[in-house]
Order: sequence, then C-alpha cells, then structure tokens
Amino acid sequence: MASTWAATASNETISFNNLQNGVDTGVLSQKAAIPVSNEQITKTDANIYVNIDTSFAPYAAKASNQLVVKSNFKSVVLVSNIAINGGFYGIANNQTTSGPVQLISGLNDTGSGTDGIIYRSTNYGDTYTSILTISDPLNRIKFMPAFRHASYLTVPPFVSVGDNGRIVTNSVTDATSWITISSPTTQDLYDIAFNSTVGIIVGNQRIIKTNTNNRINAWSIVNSVASLWRA
Repeated sequence: MASTWAATASNETISFNNLQNGVDTGVLSQKAAIPVSNEQITKTDANIYVNIDTSFAPYAAKASNQLVVKSNFKSVVLVSNIAINGGFYGIANNQTTSGPVQLISGLNDTGSGTDGIIYRSTNYGDTYTSILTISDPLNRIKFMPAFRHASYLTVPPFVSVGDNGRIVTNSVTDATSWITISSPTTQDLYDIAFNSTVGIIVGNQRIIKTNTNNRINAWSIVNSVASLWRA
C-alpha cells in the first residue's frame, strides 16, 4: 500500500495516514483531526475528516460502511462567511500544539485595485478571519513543515506565491503575522511544491528554487522559458 496520497492508485483504498498526507500536500482540506492509523477508511469516515463533494457520483454510490478508493474523492471547500469580490485558489493546514490552523489564499478586487488575501480558520473552516492583505494577488499556498526561514527557525512555515513575483510566509506559528520573502523575479508565480529538502515555485516563464536545503528565505531562477500553472 502506498504511503502517500500521490503514490496511491485511483482504484486503491485509502488509510487515515493517506488522508493526512493528502491534507499535508494541499490536495485535500481538513475539517477534523485525523487519526494516525493505517486503517482503511469508509465513506462515513471520509466525510468526517475532509471536505469532499458528497454528491460526486462515485462517492454517493457507496454505502456508508463501504471502503472508499482514491477516485471516489472530489475535494471541495465551501466558504460562506467571507464577503469578497474575487476568489480563493489555495488551502493549507497545520495542526499546532494549540489547535488546527487552516489558511486560504486568493484575491479581492477592491474596485481601485486587486489585493492578495489570506484568511485563517482555527476550527477547520467553520469560520475564517482575515490575517493578510497585500497589493499583489495571491495564488497557491502550501504548508512546508520540514523547512524554515533562517530568521524564524522555530516557526513551521506556510508559503504563498502570487503575482509580480510575490512570496510571503508566516513569522509566527499561529500564522497571524506575515513577511515578504525577497523574490528573484517580478513575473507572476502560480504554485509551490517541495520534496524533503528543496522547494520549487513555478509561474509565468519562471521556475525558481530554494538556494539552501530546507530554507525558504532565498530563491534563485532555474528556468526563464517554461510557463507552468502547477508545480
């Protein structure tokens, strides 16, 4: 059985640990604390722990006590308590010692310009509050637990990327305070990904990577031709 969400085949059943990995890598959004277990999950379990489209036909066809496979999942996030003129394009989660932190990133058209925004929830998305508004629209956001900013070595970072080369990260663990990271480009950035040591950001004619293993405070251009929407 695969240990990660990405490595799980579409027809394979899902364990609680697979589900947590899907949350950690930004594929799924969490709505309750997920048990640490290799036990396979049922249809009922899936709807308890992550936000999914329960009307999605492959999921809806399952009995409540049936095991679900990866292809039964269609991730969805409903945000009902935020009034903006724009949209959200990224979601990320961290389970801190004081409780869950879920962030969503996107943009808001104010009429005189378009701002980048990040909203924060501490109850798995039941309610959100604004924690960041900046001048450049934001796209994807990821939680990068194995990485650190050199100036904030005790803070597990979220990183969000956006237009005009914008890169931002939290400077405190509860993600209520944010800083901008120096960017090597002014091209729009769309998505971020990482392995155990290296972070990659892709965008409009730009691919950039971290300069130092497991550090997010410095980035360099590695490709100035390719345009990618997803990392």
